[in-house]
Amino acid sequence: MTTETENLSAEEIPALIKHVKMPTRLFNFVNPANPTSKVLELEVTPLFPTPFAKVKVPIEYYKYFPMLMQEPVKPIEKTTTHVYSYNNYVLNLSKYKELKNFIQTATQSFLGEVLMIKGKSRITQSWLNQNGPGHHTHTHIHPNSIISGVLYVQTTKENGFIKFHKSGGLNNGNDYTWSMAPTQYENVPQDNPYSWGNFSVGVETGDLILFPSFFTHSVPKNETQDDRWSLAYNSVTHDAIGDDEALTHLPCEERSI
Repeated sequence: MTTETENLSAEEIPALIKHVKMPTRLFNFVNPANPTSKVLELEVTPLFPTPFAKVKVPIEYYKYFPMLMQEPVKPIEKTTTHVYSYNNYVLNLSKYKELKNFIQTATQSFLGEVLMIKGKSRITQSWLNQNGPGHHTHTHIHPNSIISGVLYVQTTKENGFIKFHKSGGLNNGNDYTWSMAPTQYENVPQDNPYSWGNFSVGVETGDLILFPSFFTHSVPKNETQDDRWSLAYNSVTHDAIGDDEALTHLPCEERSI
């Protein structure tokens, strides 16, 4: 937590935030009653943007990448679209202690500095994904988690993508959040994020990405002949979640394996 906000109460923080200048974008339109008058402007503000973070892992942690790709993975089945490790707690292995500490430190920064959530971050489950040629990962979220992340152990510019989706159903392949299914223009402007239904992020070997676990995402089909390896994880906090008086209390003791 930053020193500016760490000593503030929950009631005081909104008073500070209201002085922050929110990013806005202007959209022009003409007054139909007076078309020759001054063009009017819609000032649009993204009130609740969903944060997504990416950091390049320092070179000293690359020594773990070959070890991670040696972890046993389950054989692919008819009901699966990629293969993943037998071990769902890979980062609990003592040989990955330093790597886990780095990932947990980055996650703590995202938790406290970005989302401003109290508590110390704790990685729960962590597993390896192997996306071979033709493999993909279905659209999903990560339940029972606050922050999720992915470390890209081996990928290329041709197969290194993760796609994030606006919440809701599908409309001709585009996600939407409306209670109906409006039809968008065929060519949605790439510089207008308010019209996006999904967004693909390019990643490279050594990238660590972090995002709120409720953020819907998928992995496109691997169109190359090279395997794509990644280490995914979920995290909560060491502290209890919720409040006893509000009847939302949830203890978060660490599980020993």
